[in-house]
Amino acid sequence: MTANWSRITALTCFASLAVATTARPDERPKGYKQVVPRGRIAAIDVPRFVPASTARIPGDAWVLGVVVNGEARAYSLNLLNQHEVVNDHAGDTSFAVVWCPLANAGVVYGRDYGGQKLRFEASGGLLNSALVMRDRQTGSYWPIITGAAATGKLKGTRLEELAVGMKTTWSDWVRRHPATVALSAGGVEHVQNNPYDQYFASDSGFREASAQDKRLPTKEPVWAFELDGRRFAVPFRAFEGGAVFRLGDEWIFLYRRKGASIYASTRALVSSGEVRRTGDGWVHEPSGGRYDLAQGSFAGVGAGDLRALAGLDTFWYVWSLTHPDTEVLAAPAYR
Repeated sequence: MTANWSRITALTCFASLAVATTARPDERPKGYKQVVPRGRIAAIDVPRFVPASTARIPGDAWVLGVVVNGEARAYSLNLLNQHEVVNDHAGDTSFAVVWCPLANAGVVYGRDYGGQKLRFEASGGLLNSALVMRDRQTGSYWPIITGAAATGKLKGTRLEELAVGMKTTWSDWVRRHPATVALSAGGVEHVQNNPYDQYFASDSGFREASAQDKRLPTKEPVWAFELDGRRFAVPFRAFEGGAVFRLGDEWIFLYRRKGASIYASTRALVSSGEVRRTGDGWVHEPSGGRYDLAQGSFAGVGAGDLRALAGLDTFWYVWSLTHPDTEVLAAPAYR
């Protein structure tokens, strides 16, 4: 089924064909396509939050939850459709909460670069159907799929991904973090309409974009990451119910509940010690810690022994068009 883009309104990310930018063409990344004028998608620079008890968010609504310096916060994905970037901070940590619906990518990046606390915004353009941010201080362009500034004063600077985010339902997030607060923009914590529903239900990429690499279908959902200078993509279907992949001396544990929504976050952990399937569960061999499904972690295992692996959920065509050298992992060591 092909998505009907005429239904996406001008208030959302990619509703208009208007082209406007203050940057010269040679300042934009190669392959960059301006889709709406810069500023049309307004980043939130001074986020406001309300307690969970007063947040008007349905229990089954999807949120991007983060915990930074012990502070739990939730950002409704439907609300983020209208802003895409929230410049936030907790304690002495400045970070940007980023959501790109076309790429199904939710990620949290640090904001301290070049001795400045950068404020990011959606540039109004795309690179291979994925969000390209722009910082207001230097005018550098930051494609979120490459993870580095492609142009401008900070060209080549890599984004610091903070593995603190989790896409889940509001009710699940509140259960895990009852003291959480929720983003409120103009007195609104959630909007019911999601103009990307048809896009997610379609087999087609944005504006009929398609994968040139046919190892996987164009819209195959994948977990994508970089490790030791190599890039990898793992189809969701390869690790539903959990799977372990061996990469050199590292053991990569990936988990998605069977039948989970495409919006749900992949749980990704990496260890130098073996992770093995035992019966109906998973165990970290060096410590004996077992995987706790409710907590999404191995009980009793320290961060030094089993740490979060930075990466993102996205679609195959978005990742492979950006990273044609990517390796596909489809044969786990254990599952």
